[in-house]
Parts: sequence; structure tokens; C-alpha cells
Amino acid sequence: MVTLRPMMGVLTGAVGVVAIVLVVSGLAKVVTPSATTPVLADLRLPHSTIVVRGLGVVEVAIGTAALLVGSAGLHVAVALLYIGFALVVVAARRAGTPSCGCFGASAAPPSAVHVAVNVCSAIVAVSAAVAGAAPVLDLISDQPAAGVPFLMLMGTAAWLVVGLDTAGADMVDQMAALRAAHSTRDVPPTSSARATTRTNPVGQGPT
Repeated sequence: MVTLRPMMGVLTGAVGVVAIVLVVSGLAKVVTPSATTPVLADLRLPHSTIVVRGLGVVEVAIGTAALLVGSAGLHVAVALLYIGFALVVVAARRAGTPSCGCFGASAAPPSAVHVAVNVCSAIVAVSAAVAGAAPVLDLISDQPAAGVPFLMLMGTAAWLVVGLDTAGADMVDQMAALRAAHSTRDVPPTSSARATTRTNPVGQGPT
């Protein structure tokens, strides 16, 4: 018979990672609100320093509470924040905003990577709410070595997610730009351009 305890442990760890990333994002907004302000301004949303820092404080508070308390309501709140982030990224991409403003000065241009990470994070949080995932602290009490290896694993996973949202997203954006430039160079000249070349010998300008 399959026990649900290991599966619940994995889900608790996953939503813990999502909550840590939320805390990091919130701290970045509190420390460097100027990185998020232009994004909100481009989208014609409230974008004062107070608003941005207030949003960061909310992220830190909900992320920390989700880690320590882990109730279904907090997990839903985490999911709603990530859904909001995904919608902002989609709007920012359409508006041509140069930065997503997610992680302060380390933010990358809004991309499909951000949308995917935010949607997946929301799904994890909703799953934790539905399944009634336990708080991370309760799970740590069952771990060997006082839960230190487990905490290190969660921290590493959160660091990788942040890296994917920053350096990874920036790399994807640069690769897309390179592909677009390469495609432009490979476009064959139009028939009118070829005709102009034939009717104008080398060394002569257009007539």
C-alpha cells in the first residue's frame, strides 16, 4: 500500500521553496524599489516607492507565514501572488518593458520563463492548500540531523529558481534575440532588390 507521508513531505518541501523565493522577491523590492517602479509605471499601475515597498513587505510576510504556519489560506495567498506576477509579466512583455522588476537589480527582461515559473509556483501552492500540506517546521522535526540537510536542499532549490528567473531568463532572451538577428540575415533579397542589382552595375549608383 502506498503511503501519502513521503508525497506530503515532497509537497511541503516544494511549497517551502516557493515561499522562500517569494520572500527573496519581496526583500528585493523593499531594498531596491527603483527596479520595480518602471515596470508598474509602464503598465499604468500605482508605482510609487511606497507602493513597491509595501508590495515587498506583503510578499515577505505571506512567504514567511507560509513557511512557519503553512495553512491552506496562506498557501492560497501565495498562489494568488504568483498568478498576479504571471499576469504582470505577460502584460510587461506586450508593453516591451525592458525588465520584469521581480528581483530588484538582478531582474531580467520579462520572458516566457518567468510566466512558466510563476504558473508552476502557483500550482504548487494550490496543491499544498488542497492537500493540507504541513508547515515546513513540522516536517523538519522528522528529518535527520535536526533538519539541516533538508533546509540546505530547500535553500539550494530556491537559489536555483531565483537563478532561473534572473540569469536563466536573461539567457533565454539573449538567445531569442540572436535567433531573430540570424533569421534577418538569412532572409533572401526580394525580386525588386535583385532587379535593382542587375540594372545597376558595380560602381554605379541607382539611376
